[in-house]
Amino acid sequence: MFMCDRTCDLFKVGNFNIKRCLLFLVCIMLLVACGENDPIESRNRHPRQQEESHSEQSGSVPAVAKEDVAAYFRFDMSRDINVALGLVEAQKETLQINGKMIKITEAVVKRKDYQKGSFVLYVTGTVNGSPFKNEFTFTGFVSKPDDYQMVNGAQAEWKANADYYAKLDFDSFYRLHKVNMFTIENLGRLVDFYSINVGGEKYLFTLEDLEKTVLEDIKYEQNQLSFYLRYNNSRSKKRISLLFDKNKYYEGKVTVNTDFIKQKYMRGIYENPSLFNGHIFSYDESAYAVEISTTLKEKKRHRQHAYTTFKHVCKG
Repeated sequence: MFMCDRTCDLFKVGNFNIKRCLLFLVCIMLLVACGENDPIESRNRHPRQQEESHSEQSGSVPAVAKEDVAAYFRFDMSRDINVALGLVEAQKETLQINGKMIKITEAVVKRKDYQKGSFVLYVTGTVNGSPFKNEFTFTGFVSKPDDYQMVNGAQAEWKANADYYAKLDFDSFYRLHKVNMFTIENLGRLVDFYSINVGGEKYLFTLEDLEKTVLEDIKYEQNQLSFYLRYNNSRSKKRISLLFDKNKYYEGKVTVNTDFIKQKYMRGIYENPSLFNGHIFSYDESAYAVEISTTLKEKKRHRQHAYTTFKHVCKG
């Protein structure tokens, strides 16, 4: 009787455990089934996919190297850093550099060293449409000479396309002996001053350099303007020269009155130019006096006479 009761108790307990296990399994299956159709989980998976996609796109953005920036601004290492910094200020467009579409929207010069020919540039912009920013150090540009070499290796040349015959007040200097207009500020608008450093490289004077420069003992002789150059406390040992033709300069002060010539018989003007002097030419009569030279006309007439005589002799 005792054994029968014990067996029944065990069966009841076992049956209870089986039912509990079955109920637990049913709950799990219901949770799984509900989870597959749960819109919340579906929405949660979407941002993860976007994050993974964004991560892949970010990883594909190419890096902008120092060489890319140098190519973008077209830096020329054979020039000084002043030229390079001028290019930095001028260039703002989008360019294809080494297979990348680069646009630099801002470039800030952090440091610059003229003596070493180097500078540090902080740039901000976009590469293939994605933003970037970085700091780069550029070296190897033409170095600035010391004060002694600046003046003793100094040279000067007229700026390209500078109409110096029209813009330079040479008359005040040559005729009136006024030298106050021959300042570095006035001449610097028409002339490039540069120096050859110890490495044989050409260093162009900057605006800061010109402020420290003075022209001394200015002269005009043999179709040349010449002067000594002083930079800080150093003075050049030799004169610096610029070619300048005074005759060409004064030719610009006289204009031909073509309207008057059209109304006259040219042979008469040619034979007697002094009679028409006041009508043929226009000029500042308070400053200049124009004299018509017949030397060329006489030479031409003499050659014509000799040619005619020679022809006559041959015919005889």
